[in-house]
Amino acid sequence: MKTYLTNLLTEKGITSSIYNDMPIDGHFELTYEMQIDFICSMPQPIQQQIRKTFVKIDFANGDVKHFWDHMTTGMLESCVY
Repeated sequence: MKTYLTNLLTEKGITSSIYNDMPIDGHFELTYEMQIDFICSMPQPIQQQIRKTFVKIDFANGDVKHFWDHMTTGMLESCVY
């Protein structure tokens, strides 16, 4: 899953490196890798659903960054940031 997400983010031009900070207001030093690790810590069925959603969005030429941002908000809320 980590390889898939890393490739997705770089191929779609969302980031050139997963070690870069994500531009989230009020959050400093939050990297793409941190969110990838959070996703990879989820149970397999959830990881599979996330991947299926990305594939569906990408296949329809949708904006995968929009879904990434949505998941970032959820991660921050679940971690009480």
